[in-house]
Amino acid sequence: AGALEAAAPAIRAELLSVQEQQAEDAASWGGADYEAIAAEWRIFHLWKDGAWLPEAAARYPQTVALLRRLEASHGLRLNPLQNVACGFARQPPGSGIAPHCDGNLLGLTCHLGLRVPAGEECWIEVGGERRRWREGQLLLMDTTQTHSTRNGGECDNDTALLSERPPACPFPDLSRIPLLQVRPRHPHAQRASARARRGGVGGVRALPPRAAAAAARPQPGLAER
Repeated sequence: AGALEAAAPAIRAELLSVQEQQAEDAASWGGADYEAIAAEWRIFHLWKDGAWLPEAAARYPQTVALLRRLEASHGLRLNPLQNVACGFARQPPGSGIAPHCDGNLLGLTCHLGLRVPAGEECWIEVGGERRRWREGQLLLMDTTQTHSTRNGGECDNDTALLSERPPACPFPDLSRIPLLQVRPRHPHAQRASARARRGGVGGVRALPPRAAAAAARPQPGLAER
């Protein structure tokens, strides 16, 4: 967690530099799978299906290099099961995401604040608990809980979004990260989450070969950060 937060200024600087140079291509920013929930939310994928994307490395070389170093030396474990596993998420001013749940049973979702509007009207609510994003700080959450967002500020809200696959050992440093309802409250979600974390695959889509190889590759655990 500390290493990722320490990298935030460099990641933010590169993101804003690309935007200021008008080097961003709007077509390369994807949207939500369900536009009715998040019509204006946008994502630029950095890592998908088990691999860093060449387009991302070309456009954001420092960011991808930083994240790859965290992957190699600090135990960053991205979740290849997730459609959005690692990327820049953007929420324009005046927009929001309607309440919904994700199927991220094999991991937790991390948001690193990069550019956050001033004031109290830029927030995410998970399981009935509301928090503001803050620049340079991580939020860790369980998105199997009902969650929603709002950007009532005057500029885009940019975050680095990572879906992290935890190891089979407990997190030693959760107390250092703002935590939003990590344990699913619905009994069915609790059983499914426990089954998935034990290695069960019921209800999980099949992985592409490249992602399957990434999921099976041994990696250091979070306890080694």
